[in-house]
Amino acid sequence: YELENLTHLELWDNKLTDGINPEWFSRMQKLKTLDLSYNQIVRVTKEMFSHLTTNLTTLDLSCNQFNQLDDGVFSHFKNLEKLNISGNHNLRELKPQVFDGLDNLENLNMIYFNKNFQLDIDLFQFLPSLKYVNLDNRFEEIQAELLKKYGSRIEFSFI
Repeated sequence: YELENLTHLELWDNKLTDGINPEWFSRMQKLKTLDLSYNQIVRVTKEMFSHLTTNLTTLDLSCNQFNQLDDGVFSHFKNLEKLNISGNHNLRELKPQVFDGLDNLENLNMIYFNKNFQLDIDLFQFLPSLKYVNLDNRFEEIQAELLKKYGSRIEFSFI
């Protein structure tokens, strides 16, 4: 099978603790879905995805071990529609700039974070296409603030 024609790649539960070598994706120009969940990845950088094209629409980074995401880490994924970063228990905060450039993101899963994770009410302000956000049920207490800030543009589910 030619890697150039690969559209879906599931690498979940492969213990990729050292992260991703950008060269792995250099020939996968048609890749639309990438699942890196359950890999114990401790650091996610913009460089890790430097060879992925803008064709990617779905990225699953759930249930890894990273404790931060750098500003603009996903910025070259111009067509990304679904992002799952749930279950990263070491993650304590996210800044709105993390999502810079994700103008087409529609669905964001952010559940099962560290118990000390602080949700910034402005986190979703730079995501113009965002429609659905799944959050921990402990953030239900700020539901009124979220509705005031984002109105009916975004549907929040508390799981």
